[in-house]
Amino acid sequence: MKNQLTAVAYKVSPELSRIIILACVGILVFMAIDFQYPSLFRTEKALTDFDAFYVSGKMFWDGTLNQAYHYKDFFEAQQKLYGTSTFMVWSYPPQFNFITAALAVLPAGLAYFTFTGLTFASYLLTIKSISSEYFGSVILAIFPAILLNIRSGQNGFLTGTIVGLFFLAFMKRKAVAGLPLGLMIIKPHLAVGITVLALISKRWSALGVALLTVTLTLIASMIIFGPSIWLAFAEGMKDTSRLLALGAFPSFRMTSIYATIHEFGVPSAIALTIQLLAAVIACSTIAISYIKLKNPRHIIGITATASLYISPYSFDYDLTLLGISAAALLPYIASRAKPIEIFVLFFLSWAACGSGLVQSTLIGNKYTNIETTHTDPVYALSSIALILLTMLTLHILLRGRLQELSATRLLN
Repeated sequence: MKNQLTAVAYKVSPELSRIIILACVGILVFMAIDFQYPSLFRTEKALTDFDAFYVSGKMFWDGTLNQAYHYKDFFEAQQKLYGTSTFMVWSYPPQFNFITAALAVLPAGLAYFTFTGLTFASYLLTIKSISSEYFGSVILAIFPAILLNIRSGQNGFLTGTIVGLFFLAFMKRKAVAGLPLGLMIIKPHLAVGITVLALISKRWSALGVALLTVTLTLIASMIIFGPSIWLAFAEGMKDTSRLLALGAFPSFRMTSIYATIHEFGVPSAIALTIQLLAAVIACSTIAISYIKLKNPRHIIGITATASLYISPYSFDYDLTLLGISAAALLPYIASRAKPIEIFVLFFLSWAACGSGLVQSTLIGNKYTNIETTHTDPVYALSSIALILLTMLTLHILLRGRLQELSATRLLN
């Protein structure tokens, strides 16, 4: 009875949930105006992630999409469209260009509102489908990640939705789980975790659907964009890897272990080796959780979180996956965690999701030269908070598991 009362206390009321969502919609409308009229609120536009989507879409209609994967050509296209000195790079798989090309037929503000609004709504519906009981609590727990996705127009809501749909179908043992798994080709480094889960659980029909989905989208991309798009993509990935090693990206917004230790002075090669070890541990944790745990919600919660440890190229907007994990695990954690543990969990979640947002607000957008690394005294701290958050979550889960086993023995 005490645990049930404690769990109820951690539920955000429907009224507060609506207030949070309405506030997000208000910010979304403001950002749509800002994307449409970039000089309305500032003298020079600072590019955000959605601008990169929009520029690549425009380049498709101009017949220069392949050049988007060459960072200097992409930089020139950004300058031509926006007249700004800030820069973005383009390294998404060709399948993502279907989305950007469609968006580019709309005015910038409407394109942003359509993409971000629809993906935000779909993400909220997915979260609610996984855990309607703690829907508001999940939104509150990852609010900084929601805010920065709205602010930048990134695709975190889209990837969060796709991964969430995979989990919903996975729990029902449906082959259609392979469809969202295959669609994650748009961001394959985030799909490693769910692929490992599909393999270890021997969901061969879902894997077959995923392979078919990837194959069809690959063929479609070669028909629409031409076979050379894949060569351009491969060259673009080389440029991206080189720029990542040089520190040309805002690594303080990255959530990988690689980014954290590299920012603290560890050479790139060593940092990548440590990141690879972390990826192996994460994949092993997914496999062990499937073998040892019976509750499918525990399995998908652990898988969603473990997926964030795999790639060195992970950013704070990808922490929408943390919302999927929270939706799966909060009902269990809330009934077993101590009040101080719940407070620490929410604090660490905000720290992981919001560290980069706070730092970027303080220093502004200073990434103006694509050949020069930054020298700002900032660090990638999100992974530290994420590790502590994961450790505390696992501690609560394991403690609860031991208590349940102990109670079972006593009854027997």
